[in-house]
Amino acid sequence: MIQPVHEPPEVLREVSSHPLSNVIGDPRKGIRTRSGLNQMIGHCAFVSQLEPKFFKEANVDPNWIVAMQEELNQFERNQVWELVPLPSFKQQEGIDFEETFAPVARLESIRMLLTYVANKGFTLFQMDVKSAFINGWIDKEVYVQQPLGFVDHFNPDHVFKFHKDLYGLKQAPRACQTKYAKELIKKFGVEDSKSLDTPMGKSANIDADEKGKPIDITLYRGIIGSLLYLTASRPDIMYAVCICARYQANPKESHHKAAKRILRYVKGTQSLGFWYGKQTELDLVGYTDADFAGDRMDRKSTSGTCQFLGGSLVSWSSRKQTSVALSTAEAEYVAAGSCCTQLLWMMQTLKDYELEFQKIPILCDNTSAILISKNPVLHSRTKHIEIRHHFIRDHVEKCDVELVHVDTKEQIVDIFTKLLPTQQHLEIRFKLGMLELKD
Repeated sequence: MIQPVHEPPEVLREVSSHPLSNVIGDPRKGIRTRSGLNQMIGHCAFVSQLEPKFFKEANVDPNWIVAMQEELNQFERNQVWELVPLPSFKQQEGIDFEETFAPVARLESIRMLLTYVANKGFTLFQMDVKSAFINGWIDKEVYVQQPLGFVDHFNPDHVFKFHKDLYGLKQAPRACQTKYAKELIKKFGVEDSKSLDTPMGKSANIDADEKGKPIDITLYRGIIGSLLYLTASRPDIMYAVCICARYQANPKESHHKAAKRILRYVKGTQSLGFWYGKQTELDLVGYTDADFAGDRMDRKSTSGTCQFLGGSLVSWSSRKQTSVALSTAEAEYVAAGSCCTQLLWMMQTLKDYELEFQKIPILCDNTSAILISKNPVLHSRTKHIEIRHHFIRDHVEKCDVELVHVDTKEQIVDIFTKLLPTQQHLEIRFKLGMLELKD
């Protein structure tokens, strides 16, 4: 049972600058004040919250929380539990304790896991727990792990292994939203419509259409929100959906027509998805491109990036830049910086898989942008570019990444920055690794 820290006996010598009311722990092992302890906890401690019921039963001031401190420089690595008052973090019953938040994994992390599992030939199980929140009320008895004495008949030597018939379903290395796509088509009434080969026509001119006929804003936002969720496994519709999403504040009939066209394209490609196969090496590669002044309204450029791990697409992005670029080189340079940030995060995450990378290639089709990242002499011509975009040059010098030229015809990121003709769209879609996945 956790007890509050008591004051040391009076026989111990008291330091004048540290009265006993500020002493935590045994003074014979060194004086430690609350300020010093709080600073240490900020670096190397875990803080857990207690339910109000505990405070009531234990008669402990609710301003106290439980902190586990780790002794790093003194004695052995023992874990000492103490009740430390933190008045600035006062919690109110019925407000703080009733709110529950669950950590959510990034989709890129899941795709990297699928790629790694496929490459190593591991078996992956999905856990379907009845309650996603450990502290929530549940109606059924749920085991986080098998109870003592349980024997897995498929592997008797491992008592606590999850039984695959009870707790998991073996997942194939694939990413597909076929069922969701079918529900989407039915929900928005395009079941009887003719399917199309591209999500948006090459000559489509989408703008604010201020003189156009207004439509139901709730309906339009519902379509866009559903399509954005579908882009988790459908990068081929990413750019078209992002264009339509820009006009959610005041949608017109022309915008609704463009969104319905995307649904008609989804109707003909319901089974498209990714199959994560075994690769010889888990190389990390990035592609970057930009459509200079592509937006007709504010003339801002669109950055497109994608990242491959072992030949499998695990991350992609299509985003309008925040400021107007004065040249194609500037637009490409800003897009390369966005690709670099994503690759650095992936490189750090993959260290958990014991994978190390150096000079990760970023394939770019603009020679000027590549020279800007390598040659500081060109800085005089790029003074107008915001400083935050120049960090890529620092990582090029550190050999973390390397910008490599790729022919424009081989630039697969075009699908994230511009509207393409049918044949080019289908070719890039295949290069991304998208296949028809039948159940």
